[in-house]
Amino acid sequence: MFKNNSAKLLIAALSLVIFSHSIEEAKAEESDWSKEETRLTREDFIRLYFACHLENYQTTEKLKTYFIPNGSPGAAVLYLVKPVVVPESDLPTRADLEGSLKQKALLYRSHVDQVLKDPSMKKRWPDATPKNNLIIHFVDSHAPKKKTVALFVGDKFVFDQDQIKTALEQVKKRVGETAFYGK
Repeated sequence: MFKNNSAKLLIAALSLVIFSHSIEEAKAEESDWSKEETRLTREDFIRLYFACHLENYQTTEKLKTYFIPNGSPGAAVLYLVKPVVVPESDLPTRADLEGSLKQKALLYRSHVDQVLKDPSMKKRWPDATPKNNLIIHFVDSHAPKKKTVALFVGDKFVFDQDQIKTALEQVKKRVGETAFYGK
């Protein structure tokens, strides 16, 4: 009887050793994948980095972040499309719409400026500045064709509808049809 229990104990101990060895191998395999290098294009890195830094999770209309490489770092564009709720023209909040959007544009500009100074960003997008490489496109979130409400281009805030038409043509040339209006 003692031999039988010893054999059972020995089998149990060996099973435990084999099982724990299998778990260790599985853990080693799991940790190896995380250390594996992957290739991420500059375009993907910049787009993801800004999307993470600029997303405001309290809003219902999400900011759309596009990075358009345009052939060189100097010509590249960070294109932000921000849907906004435009109050009816007879409401008091409509009077402050321009000031509110200008303030939002300056906040985004400031944040983008800080992100562009980050060493990991400077390495991937050298010499980028908000003045040369940032376009913010505010669109009416309730308009069927996402009507342009305001633009922030070249460190200038454009709210006047006549000036918006001219500025939109320049924006289209820099961002292309694919990203335009946040499609």
